[in-house]
Amino acid sequence: MGVCPNCEGFGYKEEGPKLDPRLIPCPTCKTTKEVEPPWDTAKVCPDCQGIGFVRDLSFKAGQIVGRVRCKRCEGKGVVLS
Repeated sequence: MGVCPNCEGFGYKEEGPKLDPRLIPCPTCKTTKEVEPPWDTAKVCPDCQGIGFVRDLSFKAGQIVGRVRCKRCEGKGVVLS
């Protein structure tokens, strides 16, 4: 087991604007603060900045979707090097 590279052992990630962020559970470690190899040497996903979701302003059934799971990291928030 190693320290989660996504939340740096905090268990949560900041999401939202810098002036008013909110904490969400880390998608990589699920608040346990640790991950098993090979995820302990992974890097934060550059597409979603470790959140696991990306913005999507498309319409589905007449409503704005808002966000979808990141395809690069598959929602984990980290990618293997």
